[in-house]
Amino acid sequence: MSNNNDNGAMLGVAFAITVATLAMGFIFALLVFASLVITALCICAWNEPLTLFGQTMTPQEAREFVARGLLGAIVVPAFVLFASVLFDLRIKPDFWLYLPLGGYALGSIVVGYHIEKAKAEAAEKDAATQALLPPQPALRVVSVNEVEIRGGVGAAIGQA
Repeated sequence: MSNNNDNGAMLGVAFAITVATLAMGFIFALLVFASLVITALCICAWNEPLTLFGQTMTPQEAREFVARGLLGAIVVPAFVLFASVLFDLRIKPDFWLYLPLGGYALGSIVVGYHIEKAKAEAAEKDAATQALLPPQPALRVVSVNEVEIRGGVGAAIGQA
């Protein structure tokens, strides 16, 4: 018997980690590229609405997209710096370029997606709430003469 338990399993794990790392790198590059392309469209829609493929981007949406991206580009590197100081970790100097890019993509696309999703869920919930409310009975105006005929104010409000 040898002390080598199973080198095939170790190679399988190494291959899975390599594939996962490449997939995350591809997704990162795709998000950064998409956020930069959408930012270019946002700059075109900065002062007047822009319509592409039947979708209209308003100046307010364009400004919010860019603002979220810039905030992410500042917050993510600041958080990584804070965490690296707190946990005494060294970040490679090459990685500092990717942090603002990833933060911009995270802030603009990912946070924007979750905001729109929350708005859609809230609108759906409001629509469901409106549909479930029972109809309210109509109020009837009672005149003074009708109160006197029926036996006074106590009878009118149910205390007779």
